[in-house]
Amino acid sequence: MIKFIIRVIKRNKKAFLVGVCLFLAILATVLYQVFKADKKDENLIALYDPEKLIPVLVGKDVFGYVDREGNKLIDKDFKWAGDFFFDYAAVQIDSDEDVFSLVNKKGEVIDKLKSQNKPTYYHEYGVWLIDNALYSKELKEIWKEDGILKYSNNGYFEYMLNEKNESGIINYLGKKVFSWEEDYITINISDSRNIEDSTYAALSNFEEREIIVNLETGKELYSLEDPKNEYIQREDDNIFRVISRENNFKTLKWIYIKDNKVVAEIEDENIYFIEVESFKDDILKIDYGEKYKEKEKKERHVYYNAKKNEYLKNYVEVYDKDEFNRKTYGYSLSKNEKFNLKNKKKTLLEDYDSIKFLSNSLYKYISENMNEHLAILEKFGKTYLYDARKDEMIEEFLTTTVSEQLNSSFLIFTLFEENGYTKKSYLLYNVITKKSRVFDKDSEIVVRSNSVAIKSDVKMRYYDVELKEIWSY
Repeated sequence: MIKFIIRVIKRNKKAFLVGVCLFLAILATVLYQVFKADKKDENLIALYDPEKLIPVLVGKDVFGYVDREGNKLIDKDFKWAGDFFFDYAAVQIDSDEDVFSLVNKKGEVIDKLKSQNKPTYYHEYGVWLIDNALYSKELKEIWKEDGILKYSNNGYFEYMLNEKNESGIINYLGKKVFSWEEDYITINISDSRNIEDSTYAALSNFEEREIIVNLETGKELYSLEDPKNEYIQREDDNIFRVISRENNFKTLKWIYIKDNKVVAEIEDENIYFIEVESFKDDILKIDYGEKYKEKEKKERHVYYNAKKNEYLKNYVEVYDKDEFNRKTYGYSLSKNEKFNLKNKKKTLLEDYDSIKFLSNSLYKYISENMNEHLAILEKFGKTYLYDARKDEMIEEFLTTTVSEQLNSSFLIFTLFEENGYTKKSYLLYNVITKKSRVFDKDSEIVVRSNSVAIKSDVKMRYYDVELKEIWSY
C-alpha cells in the first residue's frame, strides 16, 4: 500500500506539491485565527459587559444594584456603590465609619478587604488596589507590605516602607523594578510616542536624591549632584529638564533619553520648550517662545540633531505621530496644514481638521471583538465616527466638542446652536451598540462602564448600553 502511494506521488509530483501547499495554507489560516482569538485581552471586558449589575439609588443616599431589566438583585444599605469588574465591586458600607470594601454578586461583603480608602480597579492590567495592597481580579494577593502603595502611571506603583527605610516601584505584576534605602519616593513617568523604547521616569526623595531611571530594567541613567537646589521635571517623549529651586525655577538644562542612554543635554536659558520631532533620526524641535525676537533669535523654532550634536538648516518638518499611529493602530497619520490618513495601500482621508483614534483600550476591544477600527474625525464643524478598516463613515454629528469617557464605551457630544457658541444639549453615544440619546443641556451626567446616570430636575435616571431607561429614583 505504501509503495503504491509512493508511485502515485512520483507520477503526480506537481499536483502533490500544490496539494501540500494548499493544506499548509489552510492550516496556517486556522492556526492564525486560533492564535488571534487567544490574543484577545480579557481584561478589556471591563470596558463593556452589558449583563453585569448596575449601581443605582434605591433610597435617599442609599445604593443597591439592578440588572439591565431594572430588577433589584442587591438591595443593601450602601452609602456608595461602584461598578462590578468581573465578580466584584467596590462599595461604601453603611456604618458610623466611612469604610469601603468589596462585595460579590450576591451582595456579600468581603470582610478581609475593608479599607478607609476607596478600592480602585485598573482594567488595563486586571488588578485591584485595596488598602495599600495589590490583588488580581480574582482577589489573589499580588503584593502586600506594611507600608504605603499608590498608583503612578503606565502600570507602575510606588511604595514606601518606613519601618524598613525602603521605598521603590513595583509593576502591576507585583515585581519590584526599583528600590533605594530611602523612606520616601515620588515617581513621574514620561509618556512617549516612541512605543518601541523603554519607559523612563524622574524619581525624587525630596532634596535628597533626584535621578532618572529606566523602569523596565531599574537602571539609573542620570542623577543630580545638587538635589537640594535643583530638581528634575519630566516632559513627554522622554524629555526631562533640570530646574533650579533657588533661581525662580529657571530651567538649567534639557535632557533627551532614548534606547537606555542620555542622547542629548542642552543648556540654553532662552529655550521655552523642546519636543521630539523624529525619534528615528533623533531630531528635536526647539521652541524659543512667542518673544523669540526679544531673545535675539531669527526664528521661533529651530531643529537640532541630538545624535550629531548640531543645529539643522532647511529642515523639512515631519509629523512623527505618523510613526506612532502606524505602530499602535496600523495606520499612518500625517499633517501639513490638515490631517491625512493612510493604510498600507492608499490614502483614506485627506484635509481633515482632526483625526483621532479611540483610546488604546477601547480601540483594542472593538478591534478584537467587532473587527472595527474606529476614529473620530472633525471637518467643517461636523464630527464623524469613522471605521478605517471598512473606510466608511458610521455616524455624523453636528457638534464642536466630543469627549471619550474613561473605562467605558460611551462618548459625550456637546451640541451647540447655529451660532456655534450657545450650548444646545448633550448627545450620548455608545460606540459598541451604536445607540444614542439626547439629554438636556443642564443635565448632570455620570458615565459608568455599562450604564449612564442622568440627574435632571430632582430625579436620577439610569440607562443601559442601549441607552434604554432601566431605573429612576
